[in-house]
Amino acid sequence: MIRSIRFSLTIWYVGILTIILSLFGYTLYSNVSANLYRDKMALLISEADGIGDAIFSFWKAEWETQDEGLFKKNGRSRPIANSAISSVPRGFPA
Repeated sequence: MIRSIRFSLTIWYVGILTIILSLFGYTLYSNVSANLYRDKMALLISEADGIGDAIFSFWKAEWETQDEGLFKKNGRSRPIANSAISSVPRGFPA
């Protein structure tokens, strides 16, 4: 192996440059990874909130309109669903 000062300094500089570039690469990778993860989690949370709000709104509207629509009383003071079932002729499965 060559024992000159030039060769020794070159090896030291290559080692130091390798360490510096490795630290820079690791820092860059971890920051980009954390930012992407944070953005993905924020998007997932907002999507989940939107879906939860949509489900809540749907069931709130269903609850408020429960007395209307299918369960609304008709002129014979029976729910529409019961009058539709009772209009099926006997002998047919309801």
